[in-house]
Amino acid sequence: MRKCAPLILLFSLCGGGAGFLLRKYQLMTAYEPLSGLPARGAQATILSNTLTLYFFLIVLAFAVFASLRYKTPADFENTFCVNAIIYPVVNVLIGGLLMCGAVMHLVNLRVAEILRTIDVYFVVILILAAASIILSAVELFQNPRHKFVYALSIAPIAFLCFWLIMLYRANAATPVLLEYVYPCLAIMFSTLSFHFTAGFLFGSPSSGKAIVAYCGTIYLCGVALAEKFNTGIILIFCALIAYAAIHLFMLTRTLQRK
Repeated sequence: MRKCAPLILLFSLCGGGAGFLLRKYQLMTAYEPLSGLPARGAQATILSNTLTLYFFLIVLAFAVFASLRYKTPADFENTFCVNAIIYPVVNVLIGGLLMCGAVMHLVNLRVAEILRTIDVYFVVILILAAASIILSAVELFQNPRHKFVYALSIAPIAFLCFWLIMLYRANAATPVLLEYVYPCLAIMFSTLSFHFTAGFLFGSPSSGKAIVAYCGTIYLCGVALAEKFNTGIILIFCALIAYAAIHLFMLTRTLQRK
């Protein structure tokens, strides 16, 4: 499975890039200029939906094959190679990118004079989640069996659930589901990525589901980057892509034949 690791990662990244371009094309051409509603039978919408369908069919087929023919190592540290210096370095960079995204998002809201109390909560919880990613990566590198890491794994999941609620509340009255469905799906799959990663930590590994979550996060966050978000939110989505990418690569690389 070692040879498949870069291939499935490259496939997910290319799929996210293609989805990004199609979503950009869709936002420019698939909506009525006067009403703002999506045009019926728009080519961009059909292409985007078709790409998403085939992407997930291929990922599901690969995940089923991997779960049936291969197994993960017995512990978290061997599954994700936390003893290698690349794991803590990449996760520290991801945590730093999340913190930069939090600061830039706060600055953009203050400049636009639309800062609300819930936005402050959003930034605070995001910073706590970023700090937990950094601390957990360092702790896993130094002592993989430290119980403190178990508690840290909850913070990113709590932040993503809070963000999903915020995003839904902001768009609940929007009559066009297509306008916000991709960011919602991106956050949902990101939540699953952290959830299944924590499953390996708690002794409940599920390689097939984790592969689907990681690939889906990379693809859907790539598509969500095409939306009109401020720089802070774009940095957050980029950090989520990087988190899913490093864990997808490490997981598929260490799978062992049954």
